[in-house]
Amino acid sequence: MSDLVPGANVSLREVPGLRLLRISLEWDAGRENVLDERLGVAALPLVDEKLPGRSHVVFGNQPTSPEQSTRLGASNGVVEIDLDAVPADVGRVAVIVFIHPRPGAARRSLSQLRSLRAVVTDAEKGTPITRSVDLAKSAGNVTALIAVEVYRRGSEWKVKVNGQGFDGGLDAGLAQFGLPA
Repeated sequence: MSDLVPGANVSLREVPGLRLLRISLEWDAGRENVLDERLGVAALPLVDEKLPGRSHVVFGNQPTSPEQSTRLGASNGVVEIDLDAVPADVGRVAVIVFIHPRPGAARRSLSQLRSLRAVVTDAEKGTPITRSVDLAKSAGNVTALIAVEVYRRGSEWKVKVNGQGFDGGLDAGLAQFGLPA
């Protein structure tokens, strides 16, 4: 299994019987306990590259999508996608890691992490499919990052390492996909 760089993708067609995909965002904050405590993960099922509404944002306060095809896993930093249950109009699921803002707290950025990787596995079999390079090194001074996208090309599902960062935490991610803060 080779490490995917931002922009690289892998076809899921080559994983026989794959139904439940697990994306684990694994990070090492080192001694930055405050940063570690403020990290969150969200999954954004997109229709025509836009979020259909706030009820579709999968994150800590709303751990499943309305039809329950996309959900947070049992562990912190894990998103699971039931590929068979994803609505036909959802063409992409963006998985974002972000820093929760705290009024009056010192500003943190994802570049302060020692490491940040996305690991993609077949959740039912536990077999690895792919993983990303260390995304923290190239994250820059941002508070949110699209780590991975799971998307359709025709009837085929693919996984792409994205690495696009932006400032403003999850709200900036939502705005990126058409929801005002």
